[in-house]
Amino acid sequence: MADGFDSEEIIYEMIKGCGVPVIKGPSPTNQSGNHVVVRSIVCNELEVVNDSQVAVNIYVEKPDNGTVNRSAIKTLRSTIEGLVRNASDPSGYYCVIDKKFSQPLETTKGGFDCHSIRYEITLNQ
Repeated sequence: MADGFDSEEIIYEMIKGCGVPVIKGPSPTNQSGNHVVVRSIVCNELEVVNDSQVAVNIYVEKPDNGTVNRSAIKTLRSTIEGLVRNASDPSGYYCVIDKKFSQPLETTKGGFDCHSIRYEITLNQ
């Protein structure tokens, strides 16, 4: 039976070539530079089998003047969405990936702007 860890690994493998470091799990507090974090969103596996959600959080350093580096966020978002959209099914799985939403997150770690993409993944082995 597939679970959130499998989904997290699948999305990670799809986007690891996006041009910035990609991290599985929580974003390290000492991480510097633009980076992407892939995290599964826990749900009750007894209620939802082979269906999980994964958040892809794009962290872009704030410019010194405090504005949002919109072009960097837009470029990374488009790259990641394209990598997921054009990826083939992972080995051993039939996989359906639906993008649920894509939006900025206001409360994130200091010095970064964050944009989150949420994917719902249905896996069958």
